[in-house]
Amino acid sequence: MKQGHSIAFLVLAGIAGLAANSLVPRSDEHISMLLRDGRVTDAIAEIGKLSATGPLPPNIQMHLYRAHLTTGKWREARNVLRNHLVRSPADGRALEELVEFDRSVGTEAEVMASLERLLALDPKRAAVQELLSLYRQTSRFEAEAALTHRFADTSLVLPRDLDRAARYFAQAKRPHEAVAVLRSLERTPENFQADHRHSLVEQLLLMGDVAQAVIEAKRSIRWQRGIADAVDFVIMFAEAQNSKAALMLATLSMRRIAGSGRPLACALANAGQPELAENVLGHAVLLDRQPIGQPLMMHARRIHRFTANQAPRGR
Repeated sequence: MKQGHSIAFLVLAGIAGLAANSLVPRSDEHISMLLRDGRVTDAIAEIGKLSATGPLPPNIQMHLYRAHLTTGKWREARNVLRNHLVRSPADGRALEELVEFDRSVGTEAEVMASLERLLALDPKRAAVQELLSLYRQTSRFEAEAALTHRFADTSLVLPRDLDRAARYFAQAKRPHEAVAVLRSLERTPENFQADHRHSLVEQLLLMGDVAQAVIEAKRSIRWQRGIADAVDFVIMFAEAQNSKAALMLATLSMRRIAGSGRPLACALANAGQPELAENVLGHAVLLDRQPIGQPLMMHARRIHRFTANQAPRGR
């Protein structure tokens, strides 16, 4: 008998559960109708009846959230929405509602937290741009750069975002992130300026990737008509204790731009690289295939005087 009673109880419980579940679609439609008609109190009462039978389904919870919003019960609305997201963390529509709610009555920190949750599930450009803007407004520059780095290879970030992130990582001495962001910016040539190439070479040197740094420096020198970039790159490699690469870049510049050997040599001498300056001057003479004239002699004397002044003096 006991076993028969137990089976009967389970059957009845199952039937009751099925009946309750079958009521949910009808209740959903009824509550939606009540909310559309402005009968918010009746809708909340109907939801209360359903809650007495067990946990509310997600769609009914969202009805309750909107009902509380309509009546201005912000705290209750927030609690309902957050409880819903605990049970359904992948509900993108609910996360969008949370962002909108926090925009209206939340703090900046709460808006940022909501946007971060939304982006983890469904990244979109508008949300990324809003979060980047909030990071800038609140001086969270590391978070701004990290978010840009995360989406650097997508269309969710703009060239200006990549530029800001590259500068941040360069200043923070984080060359790997800086190079990654600069590579992404390089994919839009119209936004990749000479100073970006300069920074790319510098960061590659910091990474220890001298071969790639040389390639990028040579590419920049070939593109530029003046010698300003060449001077910067030659000095950069010289200060990185890579005289061989510096001399190679200086030679490339001298081959491309006639008469660039003299200013290159002077710039190196002024930068405290007299020995390299003399080598550049010697290569300039060979490339020009002309005897040393008076102007070149004056440059040579200046370099030698600089070298002599740098030598340690006895007491």
